[in-house]
Amino acid sequence: LVVSGSLWAFSPLAIGLAVLVAVLSVLPFRGRLRVAIDRRFDRARYESRQKLENLARSLPHVVDRETLARQLEEAVTRSMQTRWCLLFVEDRATRKLQFQKGRIAPSAEISRMTFALDEPLCQYLKGKHVVFEPPLSSIGAETEEVMTSAGERLRKLQAEVVLGLGGAELHGLVVLG
Repeated sequence: LVVSGSLWAFSPLAIGLAVLVAVLSVLPFRGRLRVAIDRRFDRARYESRQKLENLARSLPHVVDRETLARQLEEAVTRSMQTRWCLLFVEDRATRKLQFQKGRIAPSAEISRMTFALDEPLCQYLKGKHVVFEPPLSSIGAETEEVMTSAGERLRKLQAEVVLGLGGAELHGLVVLG
């Protein structure tokens, strides 16, 4: 690109093109390079991701809901470094998400708490969103509707993050604090 004595020798255009070529030549290796750097310098993040992937692989084999709740709580609190994790699972008879007992023993009020599958929080999570963050939710009409319907329960839970389980068909909530 740079020819001695040329008008282009030290021009910003020539330098910019050289940088662009260098960046484009590295792009195919970016993913592998990032994994290597994560392993080397961000070991906790890499190990957390591995634990969550192992949990995801083992979930289809778990039949007992209490075991599922305990495994999920352990994996999530370790990998995401949360104080606690609560699981709410669909009760097909009532079509509500009910607290699933795990290793954490919450108050009687929390253990009786439910979320209806047709309420705005569940609709929000089974739509295009997977995560809801109550502390940051005062933005927009859609999140305002969620907080109007579920805000009091989320405050009692001291929820910082709510994750939807199941995608298009919501089957549970993971509430983190």
